[in-house]
Amino acid sequence: MKRFTRLSLTQKLLGAIGLPLLLAFIALGLIVNTQLNNAIPPMLEDTSARQVEARANEVGRWIEGYRTLLSGLAKDERLAESVPVEAHLDWLTSRHPGDATIESFYFADASGDTVTHTGARADISGRGYFQELVTDGTTDRLLADPVLSLVSGLPTAIIAETIFDEAGNRVGLLGITLSMEAVSEITSAIDVGEGSYGYMVDSSGMVVAHPDPDLRMNLNVTEADQAGFQGANALGQRILSGEAGIGQVVSPFGGNVTMVWSPIRGTGGWALAAAIPSNVFTAVSTNLLFSLLIVGAVILLVLLVIVGFSARKALAPIKQTAQAMADIAQGKGDLTRRLTTHSQDEVGELAVQFNGFVERMQRTLQEVRGNARTVLAGASDMADGTQELSSRTEQAAANLQETSASMEEIHSTVSHTAQASEQANGLATNAAGVAERGNEAMTEMQAKMASIDASANKISDIIGLIDSIAFQTNILALNARWKPPGPENMAGALPWSPRKSATSPAVQPTRPRIFAADRYLGETHPGGQPDRQGRGGAHAGATPERDPGLGRDQRDHRRCP
Repeated sequence: MKRFTRLSLTQKLLGAIGLPLLLAFIALGLIVNTQLNNAIPPMLEDTSARQVEARANEVGRWIEGYRTLLSGLAKDERLAESVPVEAHLDWLTSRHPGDATIESFYFADASGDTVTHTGARADISGRGYFQELVTDGTTDRLLADPVLSLVSGLPTAIIAETIFDEAGNRVGLLGITLSMEAVSEITSAIDVGEGSYGYMVDSSGMVVAHPDPDLRMNLNVTEADQAGFQGANALGQRILSGEAGIGQVVSPFGGNVTMVWSPIRGTGGWALAAAIPSNVFTAVSTNLLFSLLIVGAVILLVLLVIVGFSARKALAPIKQTAQAMADIAQGKGDLTRRLTTHSQDEVGELAVQFNGFVERMQRTLQEVRGNARTVLAGASDMADGTQELSSRTEQAAANLQETSASMEEIHSTVSHTAQASEQANGLATNAAGVAERGNEAMTEMQAKMASIDASANKISDIIGLIDSIAFQTNILALNARWKPPGPENMAGALPWSPRKSATSPAVQPTRPRIFAADRYLGETHPGGQPDRQGRGGAHAGATPERDPGLGRDQRDHRRCP
């Protein structure tokens, strides 16, 4: 998928057109190949059968021609004359057609004495065909199966005709020896396809004509399985049946082989066959399919070239647009350049829109340039401010250095203070112990003070009792001295002033006792017990500070015990 995205539009277009066409050609080729494989092999088989039959008829006519020639010569009356065989030498020589196919042209009398056209002598009385024609008289003409010639060493076939005298007696035979080399040439002309060849077998199944000389007179089709073939023995029996046919065998030389054969008429069981490799039947369809593929490939190539050229021409503006966009993206583009519009289709619309885009970008960049200049000026001011800030920063750094030194001193002081604090902590601990012991002493002192207070209360009670006794004593004394007022005593009734000097000793001791008596009377209960609530008594609310009717002297006396 990544590779597909990297392809250009031309390549994608070529792929979009070429791949479907290629698939169509391949599908068409498969269909054609299937149809050809179904139609061509039967046609080739029919053609092969017709060709083999034609070659078999040709061989039959060729042999029949010699038999007709020999039959005509055998009717010469001079051959029936009772003369030595050598007397017929001149006749044989003159009647020899000069054909290289006739290896030997000979005459044999009734005893088997034989002379050839070359003057060679032989006795053939023991040959089978002589016995059939002359001795036994079972047939008048005969085509013997080929044998190896004693002269040439090649397979030869004997054609013989019986010679009759006027009385109809068998007096000898006239024969020719035909070389099978000519038949091999005829069979070799069979060409059904590459690798195919023809061969001929006699009535016993012996191969007498074959393109390979080593197989001549050495291979019998009824015993071919022993030579490495598969299924050839059964097929050989079918070949000797005298009917034309087609069969399959497996050859040790070329794999599957199709055999097509046809009998040779007038030969008494000879047959002409053609061996055709099985791939020949599919080679035609394969070759045709290959030709179709070549033609399709050429057509596809031409079509792709045309489409590629057209696509390249049609997509050239898009490529130019892409190049311009790449230049703009890399910062190398000229924003004043515009694309030329050559058409009114989508490609032309793309060029128009691109030109509009570049124009808007040009205006935007111009605005950006103006803003950049403004920013540059501001940046210059900022640089100046930064310079000043730098100097201030340096000064601050110097101050920080001084502060750092001060902090080091503070740190040293704090260290000393910490040590002193540790000492103070120890002292505070000692002080806490001392305070705890002082607290215990204060507690003990409070207990003693409480005891002292109790003792003081007791003393106060005693003093109160004493005062009560003294007050009663003073009252008694006053009562004893008091007289009613009269003219004679007015001088003594002058008000007492505390401001008087201490020259009036008779008055001064009396007033304090009165007030003292009053105070003690007020503080004493009817039972004679002192008031435990204090020493104020009934006059507690009339202190000197609160009662303005009391004079200074009274206040002073009130303070007396």
